[in-house]
Amino acid sequence: MKSLFLSLFLLLGCGFATAAAPNPREVAFTAIQQKMRSLPPRGRLFVDFAAWTPDKAKESFAFEPGRIMTMKNADYIMTLPPVQYELEGKRLLTVSRAVLDRTLNLAFAWKFTGDEKYARRAVKEVVNAAAFPDWNPKHFLDTSTMAMGLAVGYDYLYDFLTENERRLLVDAMAEKGLKPAEAVKKGWPLGTNNWTQVCYGGLAAAALVCADAYPELSARLIHRAVVNTPEVMELSYSPNGGYPEGPSYWDYGTSYNCFLIALLKHALGTDFGLSEVPGWSTTGVFFSHGLTPAGNTYHYADGMNECVPTFANFYLDHQYPGSSFFCPKSRSRLEWYSRQKPKNGRLVPAKFIQFSMFFMDKNTGNAPPPARAYWSGKGATLPIFMCRTAWTPDALYLGIKGGGARLSHAHMDAGSFVIESEGVYFVQELGNERYINIEKLGLDLWSPHQESDRWKLLRYGVRGHSVIRIDDDPQLVTGFATLENVRTASDGTCSLDVELSTLYANAGSVTRSVDFNAKRIRFTDKLTGLKPGAKVIFQFCTRTGISNRAPGTILLSSKGKFMRVTAKLPGNAPVRWQHIPADQLRKEYEA
Repeated sequence: MKSLFLSLFLLLGCGFATAAAPNPREVAFTAIQQKMRSLPPRGRLFVDFAAWTPDKAKESFAFEPGRIMTMKNADYIMTLPPVQYELEGKRLLTVSRAVLDRTLNLAFAWKFTGDEKYARRAVKEVVNAAAFPDWNPKHFLDTSTMAMGLAVGYDYLYDFLTENERRLLVDAMAEKGLKPAEAVKKGWPLGTNNWTQVCYGGLAAAALVCADAYPELSARLIHRAVVNTPEVMELSYSPNGGYPEGPSYWDYGTSYNCFLIALLKHALGTDFGLSEVPGWSTTGVFFSHGLTPAGNTYHYADGMNECVPTFANFYLDHQYPGSSFFCPKSRSRLEWYSRQKPKNGRLVPAKFIQFSMFFMDKNTGNAPPPARAYWSGKGATLPIFMCRTAWTPDALYLGIKGGGARLSHAHMDAGSFVIESEGVYFVQELGNERYINIEKLGLDLWSPHQESDRWKLLRYGVRGHSVIRIDDDPQLVTGFATLENVRTASDGTCSLDVELSTLYANAGSVTRSVDFNAKRIRFTDKLTGLKPGAKVIFQFCTRTGISNRAPGTILLSSKGKFMRVTAKLPGNAPVRWQHIPADQLRKEYEA
């Protein structure tokens, strides 16, 4: 039997001239106009689809699973009617995604087989969506996603469209996508989270295919995308590639950010400096560290534990060879999805594998794991630290974060951590709630204020995270935790302090220190200025079995693996352990 020990301590010159990188914020509208006058007549989205063949992509490990998923989905779509306009709560997003996914699968099925039935069915899908009364601009993710779906249909299926259908699609993209976007003066157009990336990525595709009929409108959209996207890119990726909204939204936001850059490079010959934003070229490395040795996800924020290669992985691997590591779990999950069948109106989720094929070749996924066994986001928008003993499936892994509750999709989880060893996720995140279920109850899920309904939900408040708790009080939304004294050594040991003082109103100072090596992880929590009788809880979340072993010690067990947890208090005060099942903490409407 191999055991891992987890110990817990609770204690009261000269310079060089270089060429400046282009600044996309300073790109003039006239420069955009000039580039758009030279657009190719056809084939504006990523490639000239009519001329593209998958020959290079076939050499990639991911092509055949992707082709199988595409054909299964396309054949299933042939049995379904076109999607209908139907809001789910305040969202049309499921419908918009269905239009984009169906169009992609059908267009590529035609490309793979030459059978025109797939192309003609895709035409029905986009023509049907063009006739919708609107694309729900009140929730603009829906609008931009629908616009991209129609843009793909127009560009990839051009020869199967009549002149009237081409005009119908272009007018719909302009009237229901580009013009409503231009009318939005605050929020996502100037934003700092994934909305900005997703909306501009989808709308850019529409603008490029509408440029002949609506040259000024299209150029204005591209210009807004170029000058405003750097803000969210810098906040998200600088200085070294981290992402504050968690790995699930890294996939979402980064994939659409890749869409924007790839679209501009192909159609206009330049991305106007967007790819030069500090941290962008290394964000694939960050994501690699966010996958545990066994292929789980460090799914902080509103994240899900899902490890499947996405468009962002493939594109970044193509643009920056060696920056993205495709772990064994991600490869096996792709194979697993290829064995699934679409059903109940749902397609096999392909994560834009079709777009990814444009950037696949024999070298895809062949990069070794990152040279370092740790990643530090000290100084980033979200301070986070991840380390492991090796890049093997049985390695010991630790992830720990700072930050605060006011970041996009954040939880009250500053100071929380995850631990994996020998393939067992001993301490982990609970993940996100299903938004629509909570919104239907009239609860305020998105307010970051101290008394928000969001913090009363198990998965979002302090009760559902591996944090320090004082007197059962929530963390302060105005606080922010930083990483200090980060130290790493060549033998794989590392240590750091998480400065948490601003998160707690009922303590003078709070610091969580961590020492990591191959045999144990030691947490030392130091608190000062507590009121007499204050109740302090060291809390962690686990799905493993739990048993008492000795005073101050418990044993976590799963799949024949064990982690021993030992706690010591000042003056050898007695330690009281309490195991509370999650069902006792969440309300009946919570996931």
